[in-house]
Amino acid sequence: MTKIAIIGGKGKIGSAFAQAFKEKGHEVIVSSRSTEIKPTEAVRDADIVIVSVPIEVTEAVIKEISSHVKKDAILSDFTSVKIMPCKAMKKYSKSEVIGCHPLFGPGVEIKGQKIVFCSIRTKKRAEEYKHILESIGLEVILMNPKEHDKQMALIQCLNHIDSIAFGNYLLSSNFDLNSKLITPAFLLKRSVVGRMLSQETSLYPSILVHNPYSKKIIKEYSNSIKNISKLIKNKDQKGLESEIKKLQDYFGSLAQESREITNKLLSLMK
Repeated sequence: MTKIAIIGGKGKIGSAFAQAFKEKGHEVIVSSRSTEIKPTEAVRDADIVIVSVPIEVTEAVIKEISSHVKKDAILSDFTSVKIMPCKAMKKYSKSEVIGCHPLFGPGVEIKGQKIVFCSIRTKKRAEEYKHILESIGLEVILMNPKEHDKQMALIQCLNHIDSIAFGNYLLSSNFDLNSKLITPAFLLKRSVVGRMLSQETSLYPSILVHNPYSKKIIKEYSNSIKNISKLIKNKDQKGLESEIKKLQDYFGSLAQESREITNKLLSLMK
């Protein structure tokens, strides 16, 4: 049995992991704003310490608890960015350091999902931690913090920017979200934006603000829109068809697979 402390363990992600660890027989200590036990007390005898708090307070929490974490323990985090917390954990602690990012949101069943695993300073407990994560049904993906943040700038930030901008334009144009003219493709897009809006207001803005590569992605995405807009302005239908053909070649079989998946989703939404 491993003793695991989760700081922020009353949050949606933290509580889900706490339950999963308990079901595997591990002792779990939870500390959050609503518990009597303080973070520095919770981590003192833990073998694995996981920080699962909002991005904007992650470094402060790491700094607060690091000197109380055992030298032979693992200090980890579940933050959606990795360069910042991994650097802080390495700086403030003397323990083993492993940064993690669950690649799924609140309300999604843990089993069958993926988690990024960044080994920063490890000795003998890394394999134990990896095994525990795998035992609750996760696929562990080994990666360094820089590569993680670069990929997440596309996978998360670009996706969120597009959804926020799309929703923002619908709002500014006072569009009827329940219009009788809504097509299946629009219904899927509306559902993606709606799913994002069902989360806490601070979740996606914090990812966009704190990912070090998000500004670069926004600039490049804006340029992409400008290039497509120019073709439309010039009534260059052939040019647009050429761009779509490039995309079809790029997506390959994923295009047809995506069509089949979305058709199934639409049948469930009727």
